[in-house]
Amino acid sequence: MTSILQRKEFFCLTLLTIACSVGQLHSATISYKDIEHQRETILASFYEKGYCIIRDVPGQAERRKEYLNAFKSFIELPQKEKLKYKTPECYISGYSVGEESYNGEEADDYKESFYFPHPMHKDTSNTAFKWPSQVLQEAASNLAANMHEVILKVARCTSLIDLNMLEEVAIARALHYKKIPNRQEKVTHWTAPHRDHGFLTALIKDAYLKDGVWVSKGASDTGLCIQGKHIKGMNDSCVVVQVGESAEIITGSVKATLHWVTGKPGTPYTRITMALFVNPKEQLKIYAPNKVDTIKFKNRYEPGISFGEFARRTFESYYSKRRSKL
Repeated sequence: MTSILQRKEFFCLTLLTIACSVGQLHSATISYKDIEHQRETILASFYEKGYCIIRDVPGQAERRKEYLNAFKSFIELPQKEKLKYKTPECYISGYSVGEESYNGEEADDYKESFYFPHPMHKDTSNTAFKWPSQVLQEAASNLAANMHEVILKVARCTSLIDLNMLEEVAIARALHYKKIPNRQEKVTHWTAPHRDHGFLTALIKDAYLKDGVWVSKGASDTGLCIQGKHIKGMNDSCVVVQVGESAEIITGSVKATLHWVTGKPGTPYTRITMALFVNPKEQLKIYAPNKVDTIKFKNRYEPGISFGEFARRTFESYYSKRRSKL
C-alpha cells in the first residue's frame, strides 16, 4: 500500500509541474501512432480539460461508418420492436429510453440507448442480453474494439492506473438522440451536465440525420459540450478520451470531465454516437490521495469504498427516481 501511495504522490506532483510549464493548454489532439511519445501532453490535457482527442486511429473511419448504418436500421424499428431488447432490471444492458435523471433534470427523455459488453465472449454476467441483428453485433463490436484499444493505450502510456486493476470487459453504449418537440420549450439539452463515474470513457465523432438521411453536421448550437464549449476539430478517424470520476478519486489530480449534449426543441436533426466505458474492477477499493470534493460526488464516495459500490450508488442516483415515474 505504501508504494502505491508513493506512486500517487509522485504522479500528482508530476501533473502540477506539467500544468505550470504549459500554461493555458487547450485539449490535446494527438495522432494514434504518437501516443507513447506524448505522455506529458496527454496528462496536462487531462489535468486542465479532462479529455484529449486521438486522431488517425487505424480503421476507425470505416468501422464508424459501418456502425452508424447498422444502428440507424435498429433505431428505425417500431418502438414495440425495440422494447423486445430491453433487459429487465439491468441499467446497462440492452435497449432503454428516457431513464436517466442527472441532478433532477428531465431532459433525457429524448435519448435512447443500446448497451452491450465488450469483448462479448468474456462477459458471462447477463444471460438475458440479446442482439437485435448479426449486422449490428458485428459493426458495433468492431467499433468498440477500436475504442477499447485506444483507451488501454492511453492508460498504459500515462500510467494512470495498473491495467490489472481495470475490468477486462468494457461497457459500450450506442446512443441515439431523438427530435425534441417544439412544445418542450424548457428543454435546452439532450443530456444534462454530468460526469461519468468510471475510469476512462471513449467517444466517437457524432453523426446527424435529417428526415432519415445522413447530413454532414447538425445545428451549430447542438452537440457534445465540455466545460461549456462544443468539441471542435474532430474527423471520422478520431476518438475522444474523457476522464471519469474514479480516475479523479484514485489519482487525486486528473479532472473528471463535466460534459453534456446540447439540443433544442424543434430541431430537425437527430444525433447518433457511441461511448465506451472502461472501469476499475468492482472489488477494487478506491482511496483518494488528496481531499476529495465530497459535494461533487454527493456522498457516493467514501475512503475505501469498492468501485462496485460506488457505481451502484451512482446508478441509484441517476436512475431510481426516473424508474419510479416510468
